[in-house]
Amino acid sequence: MQPIKFRTIEEAKTLEVPKTSRKVIEKAQSAVDFVLNGNASRLIKVKAIFEAADDIIAEISPLSVCKKGCNYCCHIDVLITEIEAKYIEKNTGKVVRLNGVNNKVHGKPRTPCTLLGADGACSIYSYRPLVCRAFLTFDSPTYCQESSIEHVTYDSRGHPNLKNLGEVLIHLNNASGFKDIREYFPLDV
Repeated sequence: MQPIKFRTIEEAKTLEVPKTSRKVIEKAQSAVDFVLNGNASRLIKVKAIFEAADDIIAEISPLSVCKKGCNYCCHIDVLITEIEAKYIEKNTGKVVRLNGVNNKVHGKPRTPCTLLGADGACSIYSYRPLVCRAFLTFDSPTYCQESSIEHVTYDSRGHPNLKNLGEVLIHLNNASGFKDIREYFPLDV
């Protein structure tokens, strides 16, 4: 494994995201078609969306400075759909419990994600929501811990196929909107 090269914000702004391979684009389109037309449970369709997203991100992630245990992004709003919460519940045994509290504090650091492990790594990594799968930083994780610094991040809005997968996920969720992951999985009180 090559060491991670941290960059300045200016250096990161000059990076060119690689073109997505034809094979990965076709897989993403197949996932969209399957979600819209396939005869399977909604949770199986979520899995197809996540697998296609992972393939796209795998081609972009060599530019990323993200690594296991770096969890600054887990201290910001993590907006997910109800179907993603159910997918997490089914695959991890963590029980969805809507607490009725809106924890949103845009742009300010706050409570870490309730699904972070004691080691600082995601305890549900294989089943994490789309927003977590598709969020990368290209400069330095030191910028992530400072909410006042605008730096070079990448998310599903930056890639047409990831954006399309996100839209299909919303459709699959019956357009019910988003809640912060902490609302679905609050800390035990």
